[in-house]
Amino acid sequence: MEIVRKCDGLPLAIKVIGGVLNRRRINAWEWRNVLSSNFLRLSEDGTSKIMSVLLLSYMDLPSYLKPCFLFCSLFPEDYQIYRTDAIGMWMAEGLVKEQEGDARQMEDLAELYYDELVMLSLLQVEFQDPDPGCTNTYRCKMHDIVRELAISMTCGENIIGHDGQQQGGSMKARRLSILRVEELEQIPERVKNQKYCSLRSLLVFQSQKAQNMEVIPPGLYDKLKCLRVLDLQGASFKCLPDSIGELVHLRYLNLSWSEIVQLPDSICNLRHLQTLRGFNISEIPEGFSQLQKLRHLEFNGHVEIHGGIGKLTDLQTLSVPYSRCNIEGLNCLSQLRYLAVHDLGKVPGPTEAREAAIANKTHLRSLKLRGTCTNEISGEQEIGRMKEILKEFRPNESLESLWIEDFDGQE
Repeated sequence: MEIVRKCDGLPLAIKVIGGVLNRRRINAWEWRNVLSSNFLRLSEDGTSKIMSVLLLSYMDLPSYLKPCFLFCSLFPEDYQIYRTDAIGMWMAEGLVKEQEGDARQMEDLAELYYDELVMLSLLQVEFQDPDPGCTNTYRCKMHDIVRELAISMTCGENIIGHDGQQQGGSMKARRLSILRVEELEQIPERVKNQKYCSLRSLLVFQSQKAQNMEVIPPGLYDKLKCLRVLDLQGASFKCLPDSIGELVHLRYLNLSWSEIVQLPDSICNLRHLQTLRGFNISEIPEGFSQLQKLRHLEFNGHVEIHGGIGKLTDLQTLSVPYSRCNIEGLNCLSQLRYLAVHDLGKVPGPTEAREAAIANKTHLRSLKLRGTCTNEISGEQEIGRMKEILKEFRPNESLESLWIEDFDGQE
C-alpha cells in the first residue's frame, strides 16, 4: 500500500509500477528497494511523479527491450501501432537476435518483446481484431507521457523525430519519421550534407499533405544506401521508381493502403527483403521469386507469382489470391504460420485445391479462406463443388484459428 500511496492515485503510475514489481521476485526486500528508490521521491507534481515512475520502469527494462521501446517513439502521438508492423521493423533493424541453442524464431522473440511492453503498460492495447485470421491480432498506442519519456531517452540513439526535429545528439540520424511533404523532399539535399547518409529507418506517415504527393522525390532512394526499413503505408504515391532497387540492405517494405499497384523490375535486387506488404499491388516482375529471404508477404490484389512461390521457402506469413501458380507453390512452404487465400471461387475443382497440401503444414496457426464477393456460387452443383474444394483446405490439428468468408450459398 505504501507504493500505491507514493503514486498519488495516478492510474498510469500505478499500472507502470505494477509492471516493474511484476518483473521482480515477490519478497519484501525487492519491494522495499523499489519503495526507497529515488525515482519515487522526486517532484510532488502529478506529471513529474508519473515521469519519475516511467523512468524507473525504463531503467528496469532488460537490455534487449530498451531499443525496441525507444523505436516506438517514431510513431506519431495517438498512432495505433500494429503488432506485426513493430515486429517486422524491429527484426529489420537488427533489434531482435536469435540465441544460439534457442529453437525459437525471431518472430517468436519479437512477439514476446511486444507483449512484454504491453504487460509493463508502456504500450496500451487499443483494439483487438475480432478476425481470428488476421495477423494483426491487436494494436496498441503509446501514451503521450510514455512517448515523451521515450523521446527524451533517445539521446545518443541518433533518432530524428517527426518533421525532422532532432531527438538524438548526433547530426547523423539513423531513424526518421515524417508527416510533412517538404521534409521528404529535403532528404536528398540533407544526405549531401551527411545528415541522413546513415539513415536505416524511414517512416512516412499519412497526413493531409502527404496524401497530395503523387511522386516520390527524385534521387531519394539512391541516396539512402543504408536503409533497412521503409514504411510508405497510406501514401498516395502512384508508383515506385526504379531506384528502389538501390536499397540493397532493405529488409522491410510496407506499401499497405497506398495507391501503388505495380512493383518495378528493380525490386528483385532487394535480396535481403524480409517483409513486403502491398494490398493494392496487382503487377510484379517475373523475377520476384528471387527474393528468397522473404518471411512475410501480403498481397490482396490479383497477383500471380510467376517462377514459383514455392521458392520462397522462408515464408511464415502469406496472403495471396488464388491462381494455379500460387496454389502449386504452397506445397513447398512448410514454415507457414499465417495463410490467407482469397478468390477461391475461381478454383476449378478439388484436385487443384489438393495441390496446396494444407494438412501437411504443421506450423500453421491461422488459416483464412475467402471465396468470391459475388453471387457466383449458386445452384446445388456449384455449392457441392465448393464444399469439395473446402474439404481439401482442411488444416492440420495444430491450427489455432480458422476464418471462412464470402462463400455465398454455403452452410
